[in-house]
Amino acid sequence: MKKLFKCMLALSMMLTLLCVPNRVEAKGISVTYSVRGDIHNGKAKIIPDKEIWYAVGGKEYQSISIDFDGLNKDHDYEILNVKASNTKVIGKIWINSIWYDEDYIVSYDPDIDDIVETYVRNGKASASFSIAPKSPGSTYFTYVLKDKKTGQKFTYKTPTITLKKKKVDFHAYHKEAKGYKKTDVLLTGVTYDFYPDVDNYVLNGKINVHGFDFTTKNSNLTVLAYKTANDVIQTRSASGAADGNTISVKAKKATKAAVTMEVRFAGLGEVGRPSYLTKTFTFYSPLKTMKMSAATKTVELGKTASLKATISPSTAYQKVAWSSNNTKVATVDKNGNVKGVTPGVTSIKAKAYNGKTVTCKVTVKRPAATKVQLSTTKKTMYKGQKSSLKASVLPSKASQNVTWSSSNKKIATVDKYGKVSAKATGSVTITAKSLNGKKAQCIVKVVNAPSKVTLNYKNKTLKKGSSFTLKATLAPKGTIQTVTWSTSNKNVVTVSAKGKVTAKKKGTAYIYARSVNGKKVSCKIVVR
Repeated sequence: MKKLFKCMLALSMMLTLLCVPNRVEAKGISVTYSVRGDIHNGKAKIIPDKEIWYAVGGKEYQSISIDFDGLNKDHDYEILNVKASNTKVIGKIWINSIWYDEDYIVSYDPDIDDIVETYVRNGKASASFSIAPKSPGSTYFTYVLKDKKTGQKFTYKTPTITLKKKKVDFHAYHKEAKGYKKTDVLLTGVTYDFYPDVDNYVLNGKINVHGFDFTTKNSNLTVLAYKTANDVIQTRSASGAADGNTISVKAKKATKAAVTMEVRFAGLGEVGRPSYLTKTFTFYSPLKTMKMSAATKTVELGKTASLKATISPSTAYQKVAWSSNNTKVATVDKNGNVKGVTPGVTSIKAKAYNGKTVTCKVTVKRPAATKVQLSTTKKTMYKGQKSSLKASVLPSKASQNVTWSSSNKKIATVDKYGKVSAKATGSVTITAKSLNGKKAQCIVKVVNAPSKVTLNYKNKTLKKGSSFTLKATLAPKGTIQTVTWSTSNKNVVTVSAKGKVTAKKKGTAYIYARSVNGKKVSCKIVVR
């Protein structure tokens, strides 16, 4: 047993301390704690926040390293009473070793109450104790350091560490020109090699696998030759760089097979401890044909259309990867649903596991117009006037382009932007037409321009707070009788859109009436 822990200590000293140290000061002695990954089963990983992966089975070793600075070199020290705060997480604790500088003394006994003597050189010494994880969770450790000369005891507490469960895994690989490649799509009639996925660094930089057995109850799955490279074999990486055993498997037909791998680990002197790993692998028939549901497809802007890639036989791997050649025109999701983004043309592709592809040419178009609306359907203009009409096409994603026309260009014309120019008196119809022939019309009446504007008052005196209405008359008769009202000083008087004048405070102001062609007249208002 002592030889075992001498070996374990030597391995521990070769490992780099991976956690960020935590320093505790107590009575002139500083202590640095760190966590070492002395695991020899399963997958272990040390990360800076003191989380540790613990192994399959819950009985694998991990060590807590303790470095002491400031010890009295003339004194001997001993460690006793190491305890875990959470016994549900830690199954057992051993004091493993005490060492200093390049020399070390190993002391081991399964009874934690036994005293371990610490030899001090130049005020520095180190010690460690191993833990056997039992279940996931968090814990910290307390222990006592005793000065044998003075009898003085120092109690210390380590930082909290968290242990998480991580299982060993195994995967299938197939041979290619450049070695071994991990694959998730297994085909019938093809031989695959299976390897355990164990990448913890324990012995000589790698955890070692002593051997493994492979079992399945599926009669459609044939286990081929079991190759042995050596007695103690290393795990193979995805690149196939390491030597190792292989278990080769071939499926007779498309099937699902539950496979169990018994992995026996070698490390730190314990050979033959098994871990049982069970996974279900699906074997598929080789792909023969692949078809797209449509060679071409038209999609409305903002709408979605479905494409389907059909693979035969039906027992082949059916999953495909979808992509769009131009996502600005159309996008496609993982299920083959194509959405029109902007008008244009793009190619939608479905790619199978073996690289085979099928495509569909997708054209994105705007929806057809269902209706055209104008800003007004009736309008009166005076001869020589210009005014704009606005057209909107429904639905909103349809093309908003319209063509404009006049029923009588002698009376009024309209340009491509909807601007109407009145030429002569009379009535005319202005039409806006969509690309697919939908129409909207406006009746425009052209009259003579006003030549004169008169008011019913030229001047008026008001009391503060009183009001009256001005009326405007435009000549000649039949012209546009509309005027625009304004005031020279709204603090004195205001005027509404209908000519109502209201006195606000004492003073003088003018009310103006302006015709559509700019003819203007005023009324003087005096507020007392």
